[in-house]
Amino acid sequence: LATSGEEHVSFLTEIIKQLWDYLNVAGGDMIRETMEPVLSKMTPAIFLQKMDLGHVPIQLDNIVVHQIDKEKGILQFDMDLIWDGECDIQLK
Repeated sequence: LATSGEEHVSFLTEIIKQLWDYLNVAGGDMIRETMEPVLSKMTPAIFLQKMDLGHVPIQLDNIVVHQIDKEKGILQFDMDLIWDGECDIQLK
């Protein structure tokens, strides 16, 4: 199965755009939770003070859907992720 038009891409991108404020917070929290232990092992004096992914949402393009297991309903999505964001990451 493959998506055949821009309509699918713009639909998913529109969802991300509408949810971006929430995804920004959740993504920033996830990155912080992942990076803080790594930073503390490297040097305990450095930690993430601010993690903001910016106001520009991620866009999805060239989405291809592969049916991995029809009986179990398992699909695999291959896609290009486009992001021209202006992150604000501050270490202290």
